[in-house]
Amino acid sequence: MFYPEPINQIPVTGEKYKTELKPITEGFLSRSEFEILYDRCGGVLHSENPYGDTYKYDELWAEGLGWAIKIRNLLNCHKIHLVDDAERFYLIQMGREKPTYTLFEAVK
Repeated sequence: MFYPEPINQIPVTGEKYKTELKPITEGFLSRSEFEILYDRCGGVLHSENPYGDTYKYDELWAEGLGWAIKIRNLLNCHKIHLVDDAERFYLIQMGREKPTYTLFEAVK
């Protein structure tokens, strides 16, 4: 199943154009948190059930900054693998202007 893998790019000491890609292990929106957030936001994006509980907009608004930080940490720099393509991955960098990507392939 597809889900972005957040990455830190660590410059290699003494190498001008070389970085090491290290997985981020905490502080990002995990797959299970994504599912929770998706369920929580569904009530905001769609009509409320007139027979159900009133949606807690203030509560979601208060949580918004925390969710936004986790989303940014997930997407700022991340790897994705396409289905059935174990030989390659894409490194996506959001940047300040437009997002960019770099395709990495296994050398044979």
